[in-house]
Amino acid sequence: MINRTSLCPCQSGKPYFDCCQPFHLHQMIPDSAEKLMRSRYTAYTQVNIPYIVETTVPAQQPLLDQQAMQLWGMRPIGLG
Repeated sequence: MINRTSLCPCQSGKPYFDCCQPFHLHQMIPDSAEKLMRSRYTAYTQVNIPYIVETTVPAQQPLLDQQAMQLWGMRPIGLG
């Protein structure tokens, strides 16, 4: 889990609270495709599936398997 002072997983070099968190909390809307994709990447790292669904084109949302996305995001990741 990311804390307030952690660097954002999107690799912007900014703290999470000053980068993608405002998008995830619906305080701001990404104003560029790059910010949207960075915010979605960070949402995946945090298993924030609702944000991923909300930022998917509406016609495609019913096709998303949210349970599978949740399970995929929670899987252990090996480093070797």
